[in-house]
Amino acid sequence: MQPGANEALGIMTMMTLQPKGFFSYTRQDDEAQGKILSKLRELIQSELQLQYGRGKIDIFQDTRVIKPGADFPIKTKAAMNEVVFFIPILTPNFVQSEWCCREVRMFLEREQEIFKNHPELPREQRLLWPIHLIDVSKTKSFDPDVIGALSDIQFTDFRSLRFDIKAETREVHTQIERLAIAIRDILNTEITMPPTTEELIARKNEDQRIARLARSEAAREAKAAKLLADQQARDDLAAEQKKKADQLIEEQMKAGELAAAKVKTEAARLAKANHEVEKRKKEERRRQFWIATGGWAKRYWMVPAVVAAVAAVAPLIGNLANEDSGAVANQANASTMAAETSEAKPPPPLEAPDWLVRRWARNGKCDAMIISRLPDGVISVSTNGNIAVSKEVLVALPTQDTVETSDAVYSLKNGTILTKKPRDLKERVYSQC
Repeated sequence: MQPGANEALGIMTMMTLQPKGFFSYTRQDDEAQGKILSKLRELIQSELQLQYGRGKIDIFQDTRVIKPGADFPIKTKAAMNEVVFFIPILTPNFVQSEWCCREVRMFLEREQEIFKNHPELPREQRLLWPIHLIDVSKTKSFDPDVIGALSDIQFTDFRSLRFDIKAETREVHTQIERLAIAIRDILNTEITMPPTTEELIARKNEDQRIARLARSEAAREAKAAKLLADQQARDDLAAEQKKKADQLIEEQMKAGELAAAKVKTEAARLAKANHEVEKRKKEERRRQFWIATGGWAKRYWMVPAVVAAVAAVAPLIGNLANEDSGAVANQANASTMAAETSEAKPPPPLEAPDWLVRRWARNGKCDAMIISRLPDGVISVSTNGNIAVSKEVLVALPTQDTVETSDAVYSLKNGTILTKKPRDLKERVYSQC
């Protein structure tokens, strides 16, 4: 069917395949059997024409089309480029023929082209209709691949009818009719109009342009991917370096903390050691202080005890005197002495911390100073009976006559040993210096 007027309007026109076929056989078989293969081609074309209708059916046969002396391969190739169905006659001579096998291969390529240009054609229906005229199962083929491809296609079996072809029996016509109907159905399939040469060139150019764009896009994406990968690698490297730097800083901080802790521990140890040294020094000074002052205090604190002992034995002496001739006088003297002793009865010895409780002169002035020792080399100074008027620090070990502090020098003057501790000084009366 020819394309309609819509083609001029640029609208897709529907059409059918051109009713052209190719009859592939060997002349040797045709001549050996009295031209029955040529007769078979005529019967098939005639039946197909009846089934197809008004369009002219054309089935190519070399002896009918190619004139003697013509270039057979070129003519055959040209005819193969126009046909849309292929009818090979399978005989032993056919499968052994190099040219027949080449014709099958050429149409297999043609069939792929037709299906590519017309995708609406059903793929389950092949465009080859083999006719099995003589059994070839035991025949070695020139091209086994070709014969293998034909064996996969449903064929029309004429092996039992080849002697009936000339007689044109009913069975022969029945088989030919079935074959013609199958070919007619494929010829009547609507297809799109095949592209023109210009369209093919334009399509090819478009395909090439799309391919170039695809390659360019692929190259761009590959470049972008490489840049992204490089950036990711740099980011990973920076992150790794930062991690190492953070670890180094953390290690340095830990090392610094450990060093600071060690320094602090060492400082605490040294401070404690210094404190112990100072403590031992103070204890040593205190011990030396007591050593230096303890004997003096004992010596002078024994005086009141001696006086008290004398006062205790004085009455006994007086009583003994009374028994003698001068008992009365001696008794009077003893009584007088006892009375005086009773009035000036010295106090008991003071405890060691209060040995400084005496009457002192401050910086040469007779102010009736009272000094009492406190812990850690500190003294308490009281003036005229007031307790703890000031506290001063000793700068030298006291002697029997002098006490030196950071504030003054105290000298011992006339006075009596106190009988009570510093808290009772208000009750005492002292003689003047």
